[in-house]
Amino acid sequence: MTLANFTSGVNTSFSTELNSNFSGALIGYGHALIEDLWNKNDAGLTPYQDPTDIKRDAFSDSTGYLDTVDTGNTTASFLENFYIGGTVGTTETAITVAYSESANLTVSCTANSSGYISSLKFYNGETSLSEYTIEIKEGATTLLTDTGVVLGSGSSKTVNYNYSDYLRPIAAGQSFTIEFTRTSGSGTIYYNSGSYSGTSFDIDSNKLAGADGRVSFTPIDTSSSVIVQTNELTSTGNNINSIGIYAQNANDGTNLITFDASVDGGSTYTTGLSLDRYHSITSTAGNQLIIKFNLPGDTDIKFYGFAIFLGRV
Repeated sequence: MTLANFTSGVNTSFSTELNSNFSGALIGYGHALIEDLWNKNDAGLTPYQDPTDIKRDAFSDSTGYLDTVDTGNTTASFLENFYIGGTVGTTETAITVAYSESANLTVSCTANSSGYISSLKFYNGETSLSEYTIEIKEGATTLLTDTGVVLGSGSSKTVNYNYSDYLRPIAAGQSFTIEFTRTSGSGTIYYNSGSYSGTSFDIDSNKLAGADGRVSFTPIDTSSSVIVQTNELTSTGNNINSIGIYAQNANDGTNLITFDASVDGGSTYTTGLSLDRYHSITSTAGNQLIIKFNLPGDTDIKFYGFAIFLGRV
C-alpha cells in the first residue's frame, strides 16, 4: 500500500492494510513537511506550494506561519511556539529580603496550580565568582536542568525559563524542589528558612532572599479542554471522504490530542478522531475542510504543527 493509492481515493475494504502502513508514512512525511515550514520561517522564506490534498501549518505565531488558525474560535493559549492544553494565568512572585547564607540550597515548594517556574533571582554572599547547576524536580523526575549559571562577585543573578525549557509543567497539588548546586567558586546563596503561602504556589521552606530575592511561578489552568481551530481549508476537486493527521507535539500527558473534522464549512463534524490514523469522514459530503484539535486539560501537552492528508473521491 502506497501513499499514492491513499490520496487518489480509498476503498474502505483496504482500511486495515491502509492503517497498518499509514502511521509510519504519515509521521515521516508529516514531520518533513513541518520541518520545512520551520526552516522557511527561520530563513524568512516562503514555503513551496502544497499539493491540493495536503494542508499544513506550524505555530510560529498565534495565527500560524501559513495563517490557517481561526483565532476567533480557538480557545487554547498560545505560548512561545506552542498551543497548550490550558489557559495561562498571571505570574505570581514571592519576594524575600531577610536572609541567611548557604553554599548549596534546596527550595521546597508546592504547586497549587499546574504551571512552571518562570524566573528566579538569587544573591551571592561572597566576593568571588561561583558557578551553579539549577534543577527543578517534581519528586524523582527532573523537569528542568540549567548548568553553568555564573553568579557574580557579591551580586545578584536573574534566570528566566520558558514553557519549552521543561520536560513538562509541574502538576497541580504536587510538591517540587528548586535545587542549587555549587560547581565552582566559594559563593553562598542568600536564603530565608521561612515559608510563603501564595495562590498558585507555596514555598514550604528556604525562600530565595536578598535585596529582592524572588521565585516566580506561571500558572496554567487545566480545568477544561480547549481547542485549536483552523480556518476553512478548501480542497480543490471532489468531496473529501477520508483524512489523516500527523500532529507534532513535544509532550503528551495522560490524555491525548484528538481532532474533529468538518468538510462542509463547520456545519457538521466527524468527532473524536485519533492522530496518525486514517479516518473516513462520516458526517456529510463536501470539500470545505475545518479541523478542531482537541487539547485536553493536561499541561503535559505542547502542540506546534500539523500536516493533513486528504483522500478524495
